[in-house]
Amino acid sequence: MRIAIDAMGGDNAPAEIVKGAVHACDRVDAQLILVGREEQVQAELDQYEGRYEPGQIVVRHAEEVIEGDDHPVQAIRRKKNSSMLTAIDMVRDGEADAALSAGNTGALMVGSLMHLGRLDGVDRPAIVYPLPNISAPGFSLLVDAGANAECKASHLLGFARMGTVYMKTAFGIEAPRVGLINIGTEETKGTEMLKEAYRLLKESGLNFIGNVEAREIPAGAADVLVCDGFTGNIVLKLTEGVAYSTLHAFKDLLMEEYVYVTLSGSKYHNSSDCIYLKTTPVCIDYDELVVKRNNSGGKYYPCERCKRAYSGVVYITWEGSKYHSESDCPSLKRTVNIITLKEALDNGYSACSRCG
Repeated sequence: MRIAIDAMGGDNAPAEIVKGAVHACDRVDAQLILVGREEQVQAELDQYEGRYEPGQIVVRHAEEVIEGDDHPVQAIRRKKNSSMLTAIDMVRDGEADAALSAGNTGALMVGSLMHLGRLDGVDRPAIVYPLPNISAPGFSLLVDAGANAECKASHLLGFARMGTVYMKTAFGIEAPRVGLINIGTEETKGTEMLKEAYRLLKESGLNFIGNVEAREIPAGAADVLVCDGFTGNIVLKLTEGVAYSTLHAFKDLLMEEYVYVTLSGSKYHNSSDCIYLKTTPVCIDYDELVVKRNNSGGKYYPCERCKRAYSGVVYITWEGSKYHSESDCPSLKRTVNIITLKEALDNGYSACSRCG
């Protein structure tokens, strides 16, 4: 297989695109054709000499670049020698089997329609996105994720058919469950377009399970989630925002209220870095703790107060001490102390340079 890649499209191109292509060489059995300004692309590629087989990555020159803020139709019409359009044309001309771009999504859609056309039976192309969930195979395919803001019911039927074929072919799911994103599970819910789409999907012969409410998406209610591009893009970006906010909330909860502190003269927790290991804390994950304990005759112990607080990382104390608090542990100077950030600053403690 030959894959033409728009090396100039997307954030931090061409550096990140080239880096991704090199990493992909170990994972795909294909020739990767990087399309873009040859001098720039080759300069990035030269940094990875010896990381891929000769001929596995080649460069195809294209002088122009479609920027993220370019108008899609105008960009395709005016920038005939752009890296994106050259990659698309390579598929049309039989020089590549597929084209990839992380650049202007609208231009990629317009260019593909104008230069490649549609498959038989497909009225509207769509953008798909794998939404993570807690059910096997670990995601649902969202179709459409933003290509078509306004749709007819027949378009949603087409999205369902394309999504079903994709899940069957790429992931081996014999009868993918198709769900229609709606404001309720009842057949009578939603706009007239959604009601008509429900009827078409019900009569389609696909494995249609009915309407899916937004709260059911993370649970993996369906393998293929069908909606118009306006709704799909909102679902996608809301999911990204919730994930980002949740991770930062946990980080703030775990990392801002408490800090690791060390005694004066020591900066690190790791034994290879810190010559004061016996008088400073050691920060390791639980599996490593078990290994060290088994191999060193029980030298390391999880703190009896803190070992249940976190599942991935535990605070440990030196042999002979069970607790971190000064009021509980007479051997404070030989153990880790967990205190609030304010208390650390007020008392002149130094946060660990690695973990602080």
